[in-house]
Amino acid sequence: MTASTTPKTVQTIIAELKNKPGALLPILHGIQDALGYIPADSVPSIAQGLNLSRAEVHGVISFYHYFRDTPPANTPYTYAVLNRASLWVAINWKPMLKTS
Repeated sequence: MTASTTPKTVQTIIAELKNKPGALLPILHGIQDALGYIPADSVPSIAQGLNLSRAEVHGVISFYHYFRDTPPANTPYTYAVLNRASLWVAINWKPMLKTS
């Protein structure tokens, strides 16, 4: 998603969902799903489309931990937390494969 398509995407999502009852949350979810976060410059558009204040929209975004206001990191790493049992299996898996 490029910077030039972001406002178009936001406007499309607002237009599609603004007539739903309780439209703010579906719009925020739609933007988050499409862009990976909710850009700060989209808050005025959302507020205007729903006839809300920018503070109301920002309050909802900051209240729910699901919504991000910054792009997610592009990290290729996945971290796993191992407990002692799973660590033992990870280290000693080859002897477990032997059959008698």
